[in-house]
Amino acid sequence: MAGGVILVFVVLAVVHLVACATAKESLRRATKPLLMPVLVVFYLVAASPVSPLVVLALGLATVGDALLLGQTSRRFFLGGVAFVLGHGLYVALFLRGVPLRGWAGLVAAVVVLVSLWVYAKVRAGLGGLLPGFIAYFALLTALCVAAYARFAALGWAWFPAMLGAAAFYVSDTLLSLDRYDRPVRHGTFWIMATYCLAQSLIVASFAWA
Repeated sequence: MAGGVILVFVVLAVVHLVACATAKESLRRATKPLLMPVLVVFYLVAASPVSPLVVLALGLATVGDALLLGQTSRRFFLGGVAFVLGHGLYVALFLRGVPLRGWAGLVAAVVVLVSLWVYAKVRAGLGGLLPGFIAYFALLTALCVAAYARFAALGWAWFPAMLGAAAFYVSDTLLSLDRYDRPVRHGTFWIMATYCLAQSLIVASFAWA
């Protein structure tokens, strides 16, 4: 049954990405809020035992997706809050029972350097959102480091999650550049493609590790 749910997610994601690429706005808006609920179903079917925190993280992502369909600053802020809470849950789950070791410091340093580059690109457009930007990218850094730490401690079953955390970072970087620097070519497509990849890889590790 898990394979069937994966197929549904892949088809839905492809339809959504085609809508993004072809500017089919009504189809994009209709499919986006459905993506994470399908991953919830996959996780519930595939995981044993099921962690309520993973389900909650995906629920927060669903809320964030719906809020980010709007164009107002308030909806963007609230959507960001939903993703902050979801990322925080992922970080806590990744770090549960594992030490920070190996190349964790190097991973953090690389992500921080890239974040400084992103900041240099978007700072003129941030206005009063600078504290939120710093906090959010600090959390993304923690997400990448925590995912690496779990991979380093527990092995290849967590490699997809580490890749997923990196894809999350790419997705949110593209979103920041597109909103606060200059439009990214085919930005909506690439933001959502990396986002879908990120969530699916992270959930796969939680389900099958």
